[in-house]
Order: sequence, then structure tokens, then C-alpha cells
Amino acid sequence: MITFYENKNLEVAAFQQAKENMAYCGDGHLVITEEDYAVCAVVDGLGSGKGAYESADVVIKEVERNHHLSPNDIVNACNKRLLGKRGAVITLMKIDFKHNVVYYSNYGNVSFVLYYPNGKIIQPIPKRGYLSGRQERIELERYPYEEGSTFIVYTDGVKKPPAKERLVGLNKVKEEANALFGGAIFEQDDVTLLIGKLH
Repeated sequence: MITFYENKNLEVAAFQQAKENMAYCGDGHLVITEEDYAVCAVVDGLGSGKGAYESADVVIKEVERNHHLSPNDIVNACNKRLLGKRGAVITLMKIDFKHNVVYYSNYGNVSFVLYYPNGKIIQPIPKRGYLSGRQERIELERYPYEEGSTFIVYTDGVKKPPAKERLVGLNKVKEEANALFGGAIFEQDDVTLLIGKLH
């Protein structure tokens, strides 16, 4: 299923599906758009099925409660809520529209790529491990962006994301979403893929 989110500064298309059409998807995502910032989170609960869904859901609700905080503080709050649960991995971005900066925090294998209009790419290496309530060092990175920059965030159910050539110079996300998602290759797994464009 494809969901769209949009304001004057950002447009995002999110594709999510459960492994083998199971009743529960162990992945989750959240996009919150405010006047001065947006928060985009992609979460993968460990394993699949109901237990994975419950862990992902706990994280998504915690992000929603704390979206006004810095990304690393949000991820720390999520980690605390996972004590006694199965665990999850997350990539979280907070986009500052006033200063054209993407703040990025990650724990575990949810990938993030930022594409600049000139073809430059930023692709930080995800931190190994997963959130489970244990005390962890959650780091924050800062990437300036330009008008027309695009990004993708995706779980390990994405075997091959859309090609760079399709993402650099992307016009309207909504108009090209079907072709972009159709150009990706997915594993037999829960899948979440976010594609965004910054204005």
C-alpha cells in the first residue's frame, strides 16, 4: 500500500507491505509534518508477525509522542519503551525547514540515503544492533540539504532500492511513485520504503 504525505516543504510516498500477506506487518513508519519541521521514522520490529508488529507499534507511538524532541532523544525514549519486548531497529530523521538541515539518528539496519540535485550522495552506515531497553549510546548526525534534494529510507526487506538516476532530479513524488516503487526489488519479508523530496 502507498501512502502520501505533503506540505509546502516536503512530499513523501511510503510503501509498506507485510511478509507473504500476513495479518501483521513487523515494519512501521511515521511521517509528521509541522510548519517548521518534519519527522520521518522507519521501524522494523525483530522477526515477523504479531511480536514484531507490537515492537514496531510501541516505537511509532513513542515517536509520535516525542516528535518535538531531537532525533537522538526520541530514539532514546523509544529504546526505554522496548524493555521486555522483542526489540526493534529504527532510522529517524528530523528535517529543519528553516535552516535546511536533516538531523539523522539510527540504531540498526534501516538504511537512509540523501541525494543532492548535483548527484552527490550521503549514505551513512547503519549502527549495528537493535533497541531493546538496554542503555545505548544514540548518536545524532547533521546533513545540510538543498532545494530539490531527495531521500529514501528503507528496511532490510528492500533488496534493491530505486536507482539513483530515478531519484536525482525527481520531479513530483506522487506522479512517479508507482514507477519508483515498481523499480525496487523486495525480499520475501516485511517491507517499508519511504521516498521523499525536499522543496
